[in-house]
Amino acid sequence: MRSSSRPFAGSQDRAAGIVWRAKDANNYYVVRANALEDNFVLYKTVDSVRTSLDIVGRKGGYGVSVPVPANTWHSLRIDFKATRFKASFNGKTTI
Repeated sequence: MRSSSRPFAGSQDRAAGIVWRAKDANNYYVVRANALEDNFVLYKTVDSVRTSLDIVGRKGGYGVSVPVPANTWHSLRIDFKATRFKASFNGKTTI
């Protein structure tokens, strides 16, 4: 799944992302790039509670720190098979 996104406004959150495996509005996965935090994070939402997921080989932390300039188009991609995910930001696999 691939998307082009441009985070352009917001004072509390300025992000763009991809949702997949959505069962309903309260249960889904999402990966997002946030221009205010300069990060790329994978989340799982269950019963409307969003939790960041650990990156394979790295416990704890909060996604990957990457520059996410606002008002710029970015490429986001998610590849998934069974329980494994690979997420790319601007052509580079980061998660």
